[in-house]
Amino acid sequence: MRGIKRSLWLSALSLCLCVAMLLGTTFAWFTDSVVNKNNRIEAGSLQVELWKKGPLETTWTNITESQVPVFNYDKWEPGYSTGATFRVENKGTLSVKYELELQNVVTTKEIENVIDVYVNNVNKGTLAQFMKGENLFAGTIVNGETHSEEIEVKLEMQKDADNDYQGAFASFDILLKAAQTPDEADGFGSNKYDEDALYEQINVEATNDENKNGEALQDALREAKSGTTIFVSGGVYNLPAGTESVSGQSGWLMPITQDGITIKGDGNTVIKSDDASGNGAWATQNVITVFADNVTLENLIIEPRASVNKNVEVLGKNFTMKNCTVRVGSLYFSGDKGNVLVSGNTFEEDSCIVLDSVNAAETVSRANAGGNIVIENNTFKDCVSYAIGNTTWTSPATLTMANVQVNGNTFENVANVLRHRVASGVFEFDETNTLDGQNLDAVLLAQYINSDPHSGLTAEQLKNRLVATVGGKEIRVGTDFLVGQNRGWTNNTTFDFGWAVNKANTGLDAVKAESNTTTINALVASLKDQSTEEVLQTKVAKLDQLLFGDDGACAYPESWSKGWMSNAFLTRGASDGAYWNATAMTATKESNPDTIVTIVMEHTDGTVYFVRY
Repeated sequence: MRGIKRSLWLSALSLCLCVAMLLGTTFAWFTDSVVNKNNRIEAGSLQVELWKKGPLETTWTNITESQVPVFNYDKWEPGYSTGATFRVENKGTLSVKYELELQNVVTTKEIENVIDVYVNNVNKGTLAQFMKGENLFAGTIVNGETHSEEIEVKLEMQKDADNDYQGAFASFDILLKAAQTPDEADGFGSNKYDEDALYEQINVEATNDENKNGEALQDALREAKSGTTIFVSGGVYNLPAGTESVSGQSGWLMPITQDGITIKGDGNTVIKSDDASGNGAWATQNVITVFADNVTLENLIIEPRASVNKNVEVLGKNFTMKNCTVRVGSLYFSGDKGNVLVSGNTFEEDSCIVLDSVNAAETVSRANAGGNIVIENNTFKDCVSYAIGNTTWTSPATLTMANVQVNGNTFENVANVLRHRVASGVFEFDETNTLDGQNLDAVLLAQYINSDPHSGLTAEQLKNRLVATVGGKEIRVGTDFLVGQNRGWTNNTTFDFGWAVNKANTGLDAVKAESNTTTINALVASLKDQSTEEVLQTKVAKLDQLLFGDDGACAYPESWSKGWMSNAFLTRGASDGAYWNATAMTATKESNPDTIVTIVMEHTDGTVYFVRY
């Protein structure tokens, strides 16, 4: 009995100890552990390169970043053809889909309609089709052993192309785009997760809040990588002043800094800014400032930031603007621009295209000297000053410009079609431009040219200066052109119009003219052919409301405060040092102060001369 009691007591003690252990510790199963170290999540790489087969077909050249054109021949004729074989290489770790395209296509005389394009010996149509965005070739290169694919491209001029295409040209860039494509399986065994992958593309959708729309467009530009297309839906995008610093300044509204950006609207996409300002800090002058190369603007309406300044300023090379509307303010170019295409746009009110010292072929250091500048199929309406030309911030005598092709444009109610203020460079008009419904021939165009360089060119330098051609017919400046010049038909002295003297005067001032007959006779004498002494066959095509009162006064058409004078007849008044003394040229305002006097004469050799005052 005693033994049994002792056994029960020990059992009770054991039980209590177990309970105590349970209350004071954590219950656990038997366990063991294995650590799988160094797990990584690593993004695959997408990288493609474009190569060109050499002339011996045994070597290849990487042209991914090359500036050397593949197709470069300047003696095309009907039946001529040239070709190249390209290789697309997948240098990354992912499978890719790609497209080979032509971009920045610039042509004249519609030569794109007679150049056939063959890809791998299959006729894909004319070059015109690829100007609309069609691709030359599309393919896929999977990750693994297949890392390259070859494409043969041939261009051929149609055999029945006629003489209309003589002197025409076409230029373009070759663009290779790539995106990921379905091949690699994900963790669930599917390879369809990226089948809808797009080439670089951003969509911006408008709301009812134009201020938020403007911010969204700015955000899209900040996000965009090189080669991105930004689609902007219809609506109003009111841009605020930005905060990012570009070229040492902040406050830019819409700076484009990535190469290859395309911004496409739908025709009702309005870009504007209420932060309007005129001349001032560079960053606060423009609506759109293009710093990058290979930028395209399409189907946009760009409204004024300030009528006295630039809506769009282009600093980068190879720029295209198509089917846009510019309302007040200029599209401005300066410097090396490579190929420029401005096509199918509308420029309204006080708006114009300005080309200052662009692609100057005389400056050998400029890589894009002689680049093709084409202004075609645009409409210019109600341009207060001029539609196309130069403005220049420095002496025009030091600035030059590559020739500009002007084809198929419509000019309606413009003060001047053209303004030419630089030392060299010719605007080459074809015979398809019109002015107020009339065919714009050489005689008519000469009446609408404003060529008023600042001082620095002598009468001899001005004489016979080639400004424009129309269908090959030359338009040149007459001898005595600068108002303030010491009557260039008697000597070659350059007369400097002094800003200090003239800025205080107003357009209400009029200047003394000799007489209608005397002045025109003097002009005829000034336009003699100095080499043969042959007097010009004069055809006075236009005397725009030449106003001579009883006392011989001619109203001056522009404000003296502008600092340059181009539109009035003068006799030499008393001088004040090196300047004209405006107060000594006494006359009374006679009738219309907006009178513009243009005299156009045609030489017996067909050359058209103009003098505009």
